[in-house]
Amino acid sequence: MTLYPSSGGSRAIPLDSQTLPFTTSPSEPVAVLPALYDYLKWVAPKVAAFPRVHRFTLGDRLFSALLDILDTLIDAQYLRVVRRQALRRANAALDRLRYLLRLANHCQCLSLREYELACGHTLTVGRMVGGWLRHVRADQGSFDGRSSGEPMPEAPPHG
Repeated sequence: MTLYPSSGGSRAIPLDSQTLPFTTSPSEPVAVLPALYDYLKWVAPKVAAFPRVHRFTLGDRLFSALLDILDTLIDAQYLRVVRRQALRRANAALDRLRYLLRLANHCQCLSLREYELACGHTLTVGRMVGGWLRHVRADQGSFDGRSSGEPMPEAPPHG
């Protein structure tokens, strides 16, 4: 099990836990930030090793996408009023990242093993962002104005 240290010093946050701690206080980091930082550290040398023809286009876009996700998640941690929107933007950016990774694998910039590892990192970050979004949704109400326990209205029949 991979552990990331928390701001408490000796306490560690398990990555594969179903109940990840989330914070509304900027003094305690959200578990996804260290995971994403480690992902960035892992990706940087991979992008630097891309073939020259792809390094400054696909490589830069891939690394920039990860940096944008990091920026968005830091905004979500500190700016409570835009937290839900920031987390939704991070989810969309993760989807774009998945396509960039697929393209990097297709162009043989990433080996199959590197692609699998990158997808695993992306999946882990995506699950953490999704959990944080569910936590925020429970605190602030659902996206469409319904209470969290209220069922979705039925769609009108076609015809």
